[in-house]
Formats: sequence, structure tokens, C-alpha cells
Amino acid sequence: MKALTIVTILALTLPVVAANPSHLERLKKTNSCVGCDLSRANLSSFNLAGANLRRANLSGAVMQYMYEMRNAVFDGANLNYANLKDSAFGWGSFVGASLVGINLDFGQKRELFRQQLMRSMFEFDGL
Repeated sequence: MKALTIVTILALTLPVVAANPSHLERLKKTNSCVGCDLSRANLSSFNLAGANLRRANLSGAVMQYMYEMRNAVFDGANLNYANLKDSAFGWGSFVGASLVGINLDFGQKRELFRQQLMRSMFEFDGL
């Protein structure tokens, strides 16, 4: 019982790592936040169409039911365990992004694979 109490106290006193508020504000104002810490942020109310989120930390972020993410750039971003379920990210770019454990339905996974394949083909064709 004593050990449980100590563990509970430690858990309650440890800082919770979450999105940097100034980075959230920057994203809202400029639609760009390169290298920002947006981990665990709820971005569901944001319009991310054309957003530049290169190398951003979006691990654990909530971007569920977002229909305005077309042409967003997530190159090199950390999207591990992010919730993208029922969101539209047509022609978005995820080159070098970490996508471990992301929450997508099967149709979205197929669409993400297809659009990245098409993007690669267009880039190759332009050489």
C-alpha cells in the first residue's frame, strides 16, 4: 500500500509533456510550424490545408475528422500514435515521416499508400 501511494504521488508530480502553446499559436496564425512541438495537441478544429509541418513533433496528436488537410506537408514529422481517423489528407506529403501506430481506417491506409506512390512516380517522371 505504501509503495502504491509513493508511485501515485510520483505520477501526479511528473510533468506532462504536451504541445508547446506558442507553437500552437504560430500554427494557427501562419499555417506553418516547422520543427514545432505539437505532441498530444488536439488539432481537430484547425484548418491544415497546405500547412507546412515539416519535422514537427505530432506524436499522439488528435487530428480526427479533419477534412481540411489537403496538400499539407508532414515531411520528416513524427506522427507516431497520432489519431488521423476519418480525416482527409489528399496530396499531403509524408516523405520521411514516422507513422508508427497511427490510427487510420483501412481505406485511409490504402489512400495514403496510393498518394505517396503517385507522388513518387510524378517526382521520378520529372527527372
